[in-house]
Amino acid sequence: MKKILKAKKYLMNKINYHKITIDEFLKLDKNNLMLVTNPGRMGDEDGSSFTMKDNDKFVVYRISGWMYGQNENNSVSFNMMCSHFPKWKEAWKNYAKEDYDGKYKFVYMGFGNGLCIDKRIYEEFNKFLELVVSQDPRYKSEEKIPALYYNSWEKALLLYVNEKNIELV
Repeated sequence: MKKILKAKKYLMNKINYHKITIDEFLKLDKNNLMLVTNPGRMGDEDGSSFTMKDNDKFVVYRISGWMYGQNENNSVSFNMMCSHFPKWKEAWKNYAKEDYDGKYKFVYMGFGNGLCIDKRIYEEFNKFLELVVSQDPRYKSEEKIPALYYNSWEKALLLYVNEKNIELV
């Protein structure tokens, strides 16, 4: 019971999205990319969020301005993301291939949006993702509704780091 209460209390927190400069971005170790949202036609079309493992912490970054905003000279572009994280781009490109076996598992979130999850954490993280999705009143166990995943991945991340005692900074 205490664990459930602790998790509910933790969910009241919000993710603190960090902005990142190009210089900081280029110093990131691509092997530590744990989660990344794929921009689509609706929802997250204007950028991407990504979570990096930093020792025993997770750091969540947000890059915006790719389509409708102003992508200033010191902002990370979509092409930079693809170049710096080629395994992410590969997973995204191959998401529909059932036999694809790359670094990331792809979760379709509707309207072109997606979530790539590092395979090292996929099984455990996906349990929390499915739990959060199943709590949505629109959820039907016999029908997968991709948009529910779009609205659930952040809560799943909060539950995951809480369960694993990973600091989210």
